[in-house]
Amino acid sequence: MYDAMECADCSHAVIDETQRDTWHGLWLQQLELREVNDIGPAAQAKIEESIATVKQILRKLDPGVADAPGKEPHVAS
Repeated sequence: MYDAMECADCSHAVIDETQRDTWHGLWLQQLELREVNDIGPAAQAKIEESIATVKQILRKLDPGVADAPGKEPHVAS
């Protein structure tokens, strides 16, 4: 099983513009999960960690990504 969040900072990670849509989808998924209220503090912390990871990757792919928490990043196509 591949866990994209675990490989985001890996020295062997191959992340480039071709995965931008995938990372954008992960961003949206994590924002949606952030709104779930009955998952407990550990899951909520994992979601916040994932949001930070995805934001970091999207910034590398597109320096124009929004920094405001809870906002969808602008990703140029």
